[in-house]
Amino acid sequence: MKKKSVFLILICLLLTMTLPTFVACKGHETMSFGSYPQAQVTDGALIARLNAAAGALPTAADSHAWTSYGYYYEGSTSPDYMWYVDLEDGGERYRGVYFTQYRLGNTDMARAEYGDDGWFDDSYQDNNGYDLSTVYWFKFEPVKWVVLEETDGELLLLSERILDSQQFCHDPTTSGDVPATPFPHGGRTGYSGNYALSDIRAWLNGAFYVSAFTEEEKAKILLTTVDNSARSTNPNKDPEDRNNGVNENACEDTEDYVFLLSVREATNKEYGFSANRLAADTARRKQATDYAGSQGILRSVESKYKGNGYWTLRSPDYSDGNYAAVVFDDGDAEAMIRVSDTYSGVVPALRIKKA
Repeated sequence: MKKKSVFLILICLLLTMTLPTFVACKGHETMSFGSYPQAQVTDGALIARLNAAAGALPTAADSHAWTSYGYYYEGSTSPDYMWYVDLEDGGERYRGVYFTQYRLGNTDMARAEYGDDGWFDDSYQDNNGYDLSTVYWFKFEPVKWVVLEETDGELLLLSERILDSQQFCHDPTTSGDVPATPFPHGGRTGYSGNYALSDIRAWLNGAFYVSAFTEEEKAKILLTTVDNSARSTNPNKDPEDRNNGVNENACEDTEDYVFLLSVREATNKEYGFSANRLAADTARRKQATDYAGSQGILRSVESKYKGNGYWTLRSPDYSDGNYAAVVFDDGDAEAMIRVSDTYSGVVPALRIKKA
């Protein structure tokens, strides 16, 4: 029985890698769509060619051919300490990453508050094996998606892996555990946990959307009405799980091409998830890419969950507008994370027309 199961899994994986259409694996269908930097390049000759093509290394005074990520941290005078450049070699696309300071795990505190004498570890980039003032290259690879739902010729897709690591929203009004207060951002005034105004929503429909999809692929992505109601912030099995179903930090629905799942969606049995938010659900466990590691994601080192990362949901906490829901490395979707934490992963979702 064990040999048969292993054989079926191997056949399933081979089909997933070779077929352009989606195939069924472990009760879910999967497909490839778009591309994003994922695996780290280790070929010395290729690295040398890419380094030469990239030219002069960037500095705060002159980025040269590189583009600054613009990653902010409290008290910084310039966001230009981490850059990227996209190049082609042999018909393949690669992204170079270079930084002269580590990206902090939270943008609400200054660097002096981190490290051995501070409150938290300063960054997870070094934990993931990435050093300062060193160029690292990552190959753009097809993004593998899990098909959560098929309705009326449309597919709801969720990334199979954690593709990046981004904060939900920077909140300049808070420091440490000071409660959140509304502030101007996203063109309006609201809490940092407001998904409609969030940095992560803007990033998904801006930088990620532009980098991951060709014009032909963008034409297939549907504009989706995203439910951000109080109901969306509670588990699918219990609409009043938190605060009797009231969530004053919930916001209006949004129209997005790319979005994060809500707590309700991440506990939807019809999508293949456990309806129990507390469950260590294998379907919710996600491996982080090498590229996400370079951006400072927190990855588990436990043998049971090794390589798994946290990934953020779009649902705000019901009691504090400075927190949002997150899935743990074991698949538990009960916890909340500070919206200004940069070490939680991004697992995009989108709807496309079925070919």
